[in-house]
Amino acid sequence: MKIKRSMSFCLCVFFLCETFFSLRAAVPKNAIYKRKRLNTDYYLSPRALARGNTYITTTDQSDALFLNPAFLYSEENKTYFGTFLFDPSFVGSTRTFKTIKEFRDISSILKPDNLNDKSELTTTYKNLLGLTNKWTKEATSLYSSVFLGSFFKYVGFGVLTSATLDLDAGLTTVNSESDSVRINSLITIAPSIGAAFPVPYINGLQIGTSIHYIVRMEIDVDQGLDFYDLLTLKKKKSQTKDFTAYGHKPAFDLGLVYKPDIFLNPRFGLVFSNIGNVNFKDLDKVEKFTMEPIRQNLGLGASIHPQLGPGVLSVSLDFRDLTGSYDTSFLSETYFGVDYVFLKMFGLSTGLSQGYPSFGLYITSRFIQFDIGLNTKERELTIGTKPDTRFFLKLRISL
Repeated sequence: MKIKRSMSFCLCVFFLCETFFSLRAAVPKNAIYKRKRLNTDYYLSPRALARGNTYITTTDQSDALFLNPAFLYSEENKTYFGTFLFDPSFVGSTRTFKTIKEFRDISSILKPDNLNDKSELTTTYKNLLGLTNKWTKEATSLYSSVFLGSFFKYVGFGVLTSATLDLDAGLTTVNSESDSVRINSLITIAPSIGAAFPVPYINGLQIGTSIHYIVRMEIDVDQGLDFYDLLTLKKKKSQTKDFTAYGHKPAFDLGLVYKPDIFLNPRFGLVFSNIGNVNFKDLDKVEKFTMEPIRQNLGLGASIHPQLGPGVLSVSLDFRDLTGSYDTSFLSETYFGVDYVFLKMFGLSTGLSQGYPSFGLYITSRFIQFDIGLNTKERELTIGTKPDTRFFLKLRISL
């Protein structure tokens, strides 16, 4: 029996590695997006962000609806697992607080009486240039969400509302002819339902799927860096391009997880999210504007979960974007995480997300969950170009 389990373990490792390299090699060049990454994620899990943004084999039932639907099935012998009554999350760049302070300082100088004072306007102009030059090296972003839903033994459903805000500078879009500031905001409402089941005759294998109907509004402003004319109220129409668009489309996710009953309690998983890409069509028909798509993402993951003292240690590794939606390096889509849960209540997480360190603390129980920590995401296609270090916070109250 032990020999058979060891052979199964080795076959799983071989299959995951072979699949990964085959998929990367098979990506056609014309299928690769060469645009920058916008913050198009409509669901972010603080628990996953803390452990290097790994989730394919380490998510729990509460995050499974959006991260890996295979975990919607629970092996526990009960039918009802909880309803989330209050579940807000916040993820924001650490630069956000500096940006707010700098804007406040600039606005205190710019008063109506000073609009005709050329020296004051010149000073304000230089301050704004200095502020946006920082954005060319480090992005500023905000994310917030609220989820209301219920989970049972095989099924989970709920409604997610989320909003994002991105401030960026430089050549911010494909069509930018010169340096500019880009402000992009996404507001999303996503009713979702998913289900998962154990596969008959294969102990430890679970399969799940989820469907999300995404209603999204996008606001995009691209402002040229000629602030002097802007401050003197001589703004030219050609300097600013602003669009508002909305659309709605379904999205489909598929997940697998295999938990062989062998040494170290390993897990192997696969997630294919937003299958076929979610391409929105602007329905307001006011401007010709292509909304930012939600790109498909195929990922493979593996983890071990040994018992260590009074708690459980989890070590996980994820490889994502195997379909090559982004023209990125191998490191850009590699995520590593370590998590230790003490007495099933207190947790400490750390990891490497795209090569950047992450850290988090959390408290979890039947009725309340609290997460806090830091995570960094690369906003460009090359690691080290424009890291976005983000602070995250989550509070969940459930029945």
